Amino acid sequence: MLLRSLATASLSLLSPVAASRVLDLSDQAWTLENRALNISTAGRVPSHVHLDLLEAQIIGEPLTRGPL
Repeated sequence: MLLRSLATASLSLLSPVAASRVLDLSDQAWTLENRALNISTAGRVPSHVHLDLLEAQIIGEPLTRGPL
C-alpha cells in the first residue's frame, strides 16, 4: 500500500514535466529497413512495427501464421 501511494505521488509530480516535453513525431517520414535482407518499407508513428510490415505484405498474419 505504501509503495502504491509513493508511486501515485511521484506520478502526480512528474505529470506536468512530462507533458511539457511531448514531441509529435507523426508528421515525420519513417522507414523500416533491414539492409542485410534488402527490405525497406514506410513506417508510421504511432504504430507497431508488425502492423507496418503486415500492411506492406512483408510478413504474414502473425495470429494465424498464414502465408502472404
